[in-house]
Amino acid sequence: STSITFKWENTAIENLPIDEEMVDGPREVRGSNYSLVETTPVVSPSIVSISDKAMKEALDVSKADILQNEEEWTQVLSGNKIPKGAKPIAHCYCGHQFGVFAGQLGDGRAITLGDIRNS
Repeated sequence: STSITFKWENTAIENLPIDEEMVDGPREVRGSNYSLVETTPVVSPSIVSISDKAMKEALDVSKADILQNEEEWTQVLSGNKIPKGAKPIAHCYCGHQFGVFAGQLGDGRAITLGDIRNS
């Protein structure tokens, strides 16, 4: 649990088909745009850089706010701690690669925690 809170909207979960089967590892997913997932803990995460402007515009927090509670923010931004209201999901996609249908590829890029409504 974390004291960091956001105003979550989670529009993907509310408006698109979601696969709720929590299976660890690759598999074919049919009839869903996203799958509910658990995050994989990151060992010794650290914040390398902070854009004060981006954090203020996206999350309504300042660099100073983050640095005052750096350990907790590091755990949240790495996915080690999931804020209340967040719902981790992975995007299901497929496509062609080198002119051949590559099949369902899943989401190796990132996990989405949800949509945050800022001021």
